[in-house]
Amino acid sequence: MEGPRPARKEEFEEVMILLNQIFKKSMRDNYPQVYTNREETLKNMITRVTHYF
Repeated sequence: MEGPRPARKEEFEEVMILLNQIFKKSMRDNYPQVYTNREETLKNMITRVTHYF
């Protein structure tokens, strides 16, 4: 397990898929000012990652 740590740019889409499943709506469409794939946003998206091989 890796983390907690800020999300990486290449992980953004996976984080958004997870958030959309949890909250049952498109978080990016409803809150575009919060969920953008920019460095200042990613540092606030704290993640834990488990790698399955």
